[in-house]
Amino acid sequence: QVKKRVESWTGHDDCMTNPRPRRQYEWEAEIIEYINYISDKTQVRSAKALTRPRLDSKIPLLGPHFVPQSYLHALRRNQPEPAVNPDTLYLKPLQVIHPFYYSELARCP
Repeated sequence: QVKKRVESWTGHDDCMTNPRPRRQYEWEAEIIEYINYISDKTQVRSAKALTRPRLDSKIPLLGPHFVPQSYLHALRRNQPEPAVNPDTLYLKPLQVIHPFYYSELARCP
């Protein structure tokens, strides 16, 4: 899914005056996959359900503000000298607006 989404987004780069780096598209597509997964796992499937399904405790609950790992994060994660990768150092944070995080979006106004 991530590859498919990135390909569809990068197919329109020629129309943009300032296209994003491919790694930014990949970062955003991975976040979308994560949100789709947790949303699907917690979605109420039946109107008769009395309780909402819960996430497994092994699945981290992240968001709605996603910040990419910085060099300092890598340095603090038991890596003696992490590789400096410009593709990941310049990723921009992403704020997600989704009914999983904001339940009022699930209803029509």
